[in-house]
Amino acid sequence: MMIFGFTSRLLLGVFILTVPLSANVDDLFWNRYYELKKNDLNAAYTLLEEAIEKNPTNPQLHEEIGYLLIQKNNSESALVHFQKSAKLDPSNEKIQLQTAYLLQSTGKNTESCQLFKRLKNSADTSIQLKACEGFGTVEHFCDHQSLAPYFIDFMTSPTYYSRFDDLVVPAILRVGKYYDVFNAQIYGISRLTHDTESRGGHAPVIYSDNVVTFGVGASIQPVQKIPLRAYMEYGYAYDTTERNRSRTRDDFRAGLTFFDSWVPKPKCGSESTWFGTRAGNLYMDVSYYSRYDDMIGYFRYRDGLSIFEKEKQQWFLFGRVFVAADSKGEYYNNIIEVGPTLSYVPDYQMGLSIEADIIKGYYIGPMGSNPYGTNYDDFRLSVNYRHTF
Repeated sequence: MMIFGFTSRLLLGVFILTVPLSANVDDLFWNRYYELKKNDLNAAYTLLEEAIEKNPTNPQLHEEIGYLLIQKNNSESALVHFQKSAKLDPSNEKIQLQTAYLLQSTGKNTESCQLFKRLKNSADTSIQLKACEGFGTVEHFCDHQSLAPYFIDFMTSPTYYSRFDDLVVPAILRVGKYYDVFNAQIYGISRLTHDTESRGGHAPVIYSDNVVTFGVGASIQPVQKIPLRAYMEYGYAYDTTERNRSRTRDDFRAGLTFFDSWVPKPKCGSESTWFGTRAGNLYMDVSYYSRYDDMIGYFRYRDGLSIFEKEKQQWFLFGRVFVAADSKGEYYNNIIEVGPTLSYVPDYQMGLSIEADIIKGYYIGPMGSNPYGTNYDDFRLSVNYRHTF
């Protein structure tokens, strides 16, 4: 029996080394391989190596030796074979998924994140679910600073103010480069603000600071774990509404900004979730603006919960507190606002949200030329978008 077994293995080896694996030979080969694998991983590994030497384009052989190497705690070598298998059979998403796991386990998190992200769009729901879960563990490695040193940022937030029947459209475009030291950024920047109600002329009526600015800037984040940035920008501003003054002025601004959020990502899978986890964010900004010769501070705190989630979309309900104050005592820069916010995110990866705010506002500074009294009510509807290219 021992001679027969040895002869069978020898003959099997001859078939593998001399011809591509046919269906019948595959059956004989795999039967022998799995039999060896039960008791002798090294012998099974040698058998696969011999097969791959003569059949290097067989994706199944690379896949199997990859799994065997995982059992032998050799993830780096396993990754090499899974990558070969995925290249030979690019339609096999199960191999790509295993490759993503191995990329993660070997510390190649950026590549892992990109592969998980692509597999999230698989037509196979089981692959989609596992890729979504895997992506959640490495998502922060997919940020643009990890992928490339250069960036293009675009932000806009068109907002309708019912108390003025006014639509204000702000937009910011930045083009720059990341640096590792203090998470620094150096960039060129352009800002645009325009509204539908402001009127120029000899007696201008101004609701918004309608202006276009062009400049350069830099920012740093001194402590990586604290989302506080210091920034400085210099450029030129052009008033797009006539205000009986020179339309062109220098524009210097510098200050500190802070932003932190605790907004949960949607759960993987297609199940709906009602009244889920806590969500919110905190924003603060204290800056000097040369065009106003004024120091202005902003504070916004929103806290609430996710009220509905399904796949990539989310609905949030927040309580909102907003405070603004300045060094010159301008009535419109010294306010407190409170009220609820309903926010809809159609796809959290798009960077898009639609929000409705019901606001009760109070003027807290000197009344001066304030024509609106001590308090006000407002309804605001905004579309907020940010994308980094």
